[in-house]
Amino acid sequence: MVSSVAIVGAGAIGAWIGDAFDRAGWKVSMLARGATLAALRASGLRVAQGDETRAKPATAGSAAELGVHDYVFLSVKAQRLPELAPQLSPLIGPSTVVISGTNGIPWWFFHDFAGPLANRCLQSVDPDQSQERAFPRERILGSVVHASVRVASPANVRVVAADRFILGEPGRRGLTAG
Repeated sequence: MVSSVAIVGAGAIGAWIGDAFDRAGWKVSMLARGATLAALRASGLRVAQGDETRAKPATAGSAAELGVHDYVFLSVKAQRLPELAPQLSPLIGPSTVVISGTNGIPWWFFHDFAGPLANRCLQSVDPDQSQERAFPRERILGSVVHASVRVASPANVRVVAADRFILGEPGRRGLTAG
């Protein structure tokens, strides 16, 4: 069975990650808006790295249009997540894993922490706890992206450098993928 992943945010990092999942044989959907959504629907996704450019049709739309996925990869800017989180419920089913790939400290940073900061909510990151409510705590993976990717135009990105991608459960040791 092929796993499915919804990439929330089809900018530089989201496009690069979506392309990597696609090359690995996953069913990839991209949640986008505005010019990026229009470009994905019209001409698909283009990812250039070195001398190679991959172009492929893309499944893109809103959370309601895309429906439940096995994995949801959050690659939007952290400041957008409090507003966006409640709108993502159509992507999340009873076994969906949410991967945090946003910039900065994620809302779950103090989950399972010891001491006085244990399970404390970061008000600056999740002011109304919308992320805490929207994303199932027991099905979160964190990530650190070591890549430099730039948007040439909507749905068209160039990988400048890509070193590694670290993935792991909050409070657990991460797994590194090259």
